[in-house]
Amino acid sequence: MDEDGHLTLGAELQDLITGKHHFTINPPKTRLSDRARRMEVTGLTINKFPNVRRKFIDRIRGALNAWERNGYAKAESGWQARVANAESGPYEKKPWKRQTRTGAPPKLQNVLWGKLLYLRMVRGKDDLIYTRLAERYNKAVLKEQAAGPFKAPKLPVEPVVRDKVTAQDACFVVDWYGDYKDPTLGEEMPMAQGTAFVYRELGLLVTCNHVFEWEGKVGKADTVIDYESPYLTSKILQLIQPGTKKSWPAKILYRDKQMDFALLAFEGDPPQHRYFSAMDNPIESGAQGVLIGYPAWKQWTWPDFNDQKVLNRTFPHVGMNSFTISGAGSIRPGNSGGPFTDDRFRVAGMAQRGAYMGTGHDECLCLEILDGLIAKYKATLVPPVPPAPATVLGAPPTPAAGSAALPLPVPAAPAATVNGAAAPAARAPAHPVPAAPIPPTLP
Repeated sequence: MDEDGHLTLGAELQDLITGKHHFTINPPKTRLSDRARRMEVTGLTINKFPNVRRKFIDRIRGALNAWERNGYAKAESGWQARVANAESGPYEKKPWKRQTRTGAPPKLQNVLWGKLLYLRMVRGKDDLIYTRLAERYNKAVLKEQAAGPFKAPKLPVEPVVRDKVTAQDACFVVDWYGDYKDPTLGEEMPMAQGTAFVYRELGLLVTCNHVFEWEGKVGKADTVIDYESPYLTSKILQLIQPGTKKSWPAKILYRDKQMDFALLAFEGDPPQHRYFSAMDNPIESGAQGVLIGYPAWKQWTWPDFNDQKVLNRTFPHVGMNSFTISGAGSIRPGNSGGPFTDDRFRVAGMAQRGAYMGTGHDECLCLEILDGLIAKYKATLVPPVPPAPATVLGAPPTPAAGSAALPLPVPAAPAATVNGAAAPAARAPAHPVPAAPIPPTLP
């Protein structure tokens, strides 16, 4: 900033813009913004993530309120009247500023449809604000179509979790048991429970690895029985949804013992369910959140929603990022594998271990680690690229498909003699070999 208050770019930034990318700097439009102020580029706020102005969303809400309260016909006439009344006013206050081919402003339903799709593009398909408004729009369209002929396109809506009610459609009880027969230790019937939640996409559930480990005594020995133990037979693994009082068979897709992480999927036809979206950035210390799960679950009890506060970030193992939460002992047995979300029910991490008798911390695995482990699993699903055939030096080229292979020339062997006499001539090849061309004689 110079003495007159004008912003002057540094040499490095100016060379980056003009030299490397060949843009021209417009001094009247050059401004400096810090994180404490609104940082805008091409009309979008970019402080933490791409976003629109609050006024943009408020206008969508206002139009939907008018439609829901008065019906579409009155809302449309009100919209057209607003555009006509603002025709002679200042440009900034016009509700519709663009030109159309017909010369008339578009219908309200088309304006809402376009604005909501733009909001989806900027904030993301699983954004909570977009999904709420899009569902209101679709509901209003269905109501008009039920009353009479009404044509309007519907909006795509992702089945994301938005509140406590919809969270129950994405949280399940993990329940497994089986017959354990060890020829050395004896017999036991282990059973264990935990929490799993659908994360980022339908059909993919996240939980802890230790949910599939049972600890207890077999005979007189302290034993850890794993769900995939060869001595465990007649085993059952199921996902239970207490809200519907139904269960579905499940299968394990991936396990990582060091990170205490596991992936599940429904085996067979899945139920109707939702999924949790993730936070745009890692949760910060001091932020409020919600711990969701089924601690000490009994048949058909509802999930717990435990409001907690993030304390700090920890690194219990190499490459493992976690954060601790308040309320020592809030992560109880059965709560392992449940989501810890922000106040908008976006996943910040997964509950792993709890404090016990004043020792330890209530720790959650950060979403960055969850995403990395899921990407690691999905990388194993991509078939490897077959290696290119090795090229042998001096080998003849492979003929193209459909072309006839030409016989290779046979080099002439030196004349052989037997006891000073010429040996009999060799048999001619089955296929005639073309004679090599004779080079011209130099003068």
